[in-house]
Amino acid sequence: MPNNLTYKTNKLSPILKSIFQDSSDAVIGLNKNEEIVYINDAFNEVYGYQLEEVLGKHISRMLVKHVDVNFNKTKSTYFKSLLQPNTLTECVIKSKDGRIVETESSHDIVYDQSGDVLGYFCLLRNISKRKQLESINNFMLNIVNIFQTEVSVKDIPNLIKEELGQVFDAKHFFVAFLDKERDTLDLSNNTNNQNNEGLLYTIQKSLARIVFSKGEVEIFSEEDLYHEGLINFVEESQRSWFGIPLKFYGKIIGAFVIQNDYDENVKSKHDLEFLKVISNQLSFSFEQNRLHEELREALKKAKESDMLKTAFLANISHEIRTPMNQINAIYNVLINKGASKVKQVKQIDVLNKSCKRLLTTIENIVTISTIECEQIKTNFSAFKINDLLKELHNDFSFELNNEKTKILLKCNVLKEDVVINSDREKLLKVFQNLLSNAIKFTQKGSIEFGCNIKGFELEFYVKDTGVGIPKHKQNVIFERFKQAHGGGENIYDGTGLGLTIAKRFIETLGGDIEVKSEFGLGSTFCFKIPYMSSESINTSIVLEKTDNKRSKKSKLKILIVEDDKIWQRILRKFLTKISSEIILADNGIQAIKLCEKNHDIDLVLMDVGLPLLDGYSATKEIRKFNKEVIIIAQTAFCFSGDKLKAKESGCNDYIPKPIKQDILFHLISKYYIKVKDTLL
Repeated sequence: MPNNLTYKTNKLSPILKSIFQDSSDAVIGLNKNEEIVYINDAFNEVYGYQLEEVLGKHISRMLVKHVDVNFNKTKSTYFKSLLQPNTLTECVIKSKDGRIVETESSHDIVYDQSGDVLGYFCLLRNISKRKQLESINNFMLNIVNIFQTEVSVKDIPNLIKEELGQVFDAKHFFVAFLDKERDTLDLSNNTNNQNNEGLLYTIQKSLARIVFSKGEVEIFSEEDLYHEGLINFVEESQRSWFGIPLKFYGKIIGAFVIQNDYDENVKSKHDLEFLKVISNQLSFSFEQNRLHEELREALKKAKESDMLKTAFLANISHEIRTPMNQINAIYNVLINKGASKVKQVKQIDVLNKSCKRLLTTIENIVTISTIECEQIKTNFSAFKINDLLKELHNDFSFELNNEKTKILLKCNVLKEDVVINSDREKLLKVFQNLLSNAIKFTQKGSIEFGCNIKGFELEFYVKDTGVGIPKHKQNVIFERFKQAHGGGENIYDGTGLGLTIAKRFIETLGGDIEVKSEFGLGSTFCFKIPYMSSESINTSIVLEKTDNKRSKKSKLKILIVEDDKIWQRILRKFLTKISSEIILADNGIQAIKLCEKNHDIDLVLMDVGLPLLDGYSATKEIRKFNKEVIIIAQTAFCFSGDKLKAKESGCNDYIPKPIKQDILFHLISKYYIKVKDTLL
């Protein structure tokens, strides 16, 4: 570039034309008022303007707000550089077609023959590509640094917004993640944008749907927005909208959007290319970080699960070893002939409790395994709710054996003949778990349980005056293996599964459970299930059909089908009082033959796990020639589907092992009412 020019003429344009018309660099001439008086052909090619379109316009009208948000500072710097020859200044010029051209400008002064300033000329170079590469490199470097740190996915959009602000006006920038299943956009990660926080937008009501359908960058000007009728979905005063798809291995996972209150950027190919380049990196980084976060969360849960497993195994070991040691110790006491009868009775009571504790532990493990495998089955039937509650009251009053604690049943609001349609076994199990807990944690005072009808719901409750539950533990007691009073001192026995099982059973029945408790003052567990009633009770619904002949019998001819010799002796002893004759069978085939030979058998106790032919199959064969005989299935298994399987095979009823004599007699008396008189 020549040094300061001094000419005898006061006409600047001819001077510059003679020097720069054929220059390959764009040149613009300004008079001393900084108004355009000349442009060369190269300027026309780069910026698209003809001389008559810019002649007489102030140079500031060519400069646009783009990189530097302080536009006045940009202009001031540019004008100062005009007075400093041979200095380089960067600026941004808007071309005729709306493109933004990053420009490097060097200036010099033209003097007239008197030494006065005649004007200026500026040599302009298009550096858009260079600036684009610089912007991308800087942006990418910063983004990589962001993703290499331990950053939560929810914080990423705002960090990107901050970095993008170095390249664009990103004040109205947000990231929207696509949820195809719900057909929504999730903006909840844009935490700095209070208008969007935690919100889901329907895709059909967003500009982003066009981005997703085409899979390409989309730009809308203010005119486009009004024309498309989409202005309602853009912030007020926003005149342009950029939408850039985020893709991960060809799959669209979301979009990032920039809205501006001016439209200078709308048609910039430079901006489009930049956004396309960064969208690929952002998509990959977003998804990678999301996957890493999921892995971290999964690892955290795995560690928690491992801790729970360790605690559970320690607890189970305690729950099994303790009663087994008690049984072993009591056995040694009992075989000591010197022990008094009173002491032996007490030891037998402890032995019985230890066995029950062991069986409950095993049953809970099996039940929770069934729940975890999502194999819970419901067996709905009609039954008297009062009968269930009274049965529970009788059982637990006998079990309580504590003069300092009373157990009360309150169900006055229910009529004696109220029948509900639900799963009796599951409801019974729920109450057993809740009442067992109440007894365990109530050393003195009272335990009250009952039922109320509230609209179309039955509300049950178990209330105690025990130790209560600390507030911070009330949210975790329904979780597996969690106990309100667990810790180093295991002063209360139990696996920590009872409340988990109760909650899942209640949910299976269509209800929910809650607890209200104050530490030191007791607890109230309340649960509700849908109320499906019958207006009156038909004995044939709950009790199996019985004819007059059967109802009058007090002594029964009984077939015990059992391959275990010990259980044969136990059942024979149980049933001697109500039997006229007892027949024994060791397998299913023998049971069928005995039933064919003895048509007058009144009752069959059918074990289901038999050699040669199982109890279910044997029952089906017996039903082919005898529809009347009462068959009660007995099993050592404790799966919820066993009762249904027994019913389907033709059994009238079902009783789990170990069999209690009083429960067995209660079951038999459903079919032979006079048996009750024999037991009196």
